[in-house]
Amino acid sequence: MNYGDFFHDLTRQVTFLAQNVTDPDMMGKIGKSIQHFIKTGQAWAFVIGLALGFMLRGNIGK
Repeated sequence: MNYGDFFHDLTRQVTFLAQNVTDPDMMGKIGKSIQHFIKTGQAWAFVIGLALGFMLRGNIGK
């Protein structure tokens, strides 16, 4: 077995898994996403959907 080819293929596959992180501020990104979620009204739609889902589940599920 030629180990040179094996390790060359292994490193070639590993390089596809690497990524560059240009903005490491993950908590800032999460905060902005939550603010956008609330500002656009998606939070209300989520809450209303949960409430309707539980009501329908209670009525239809019996």
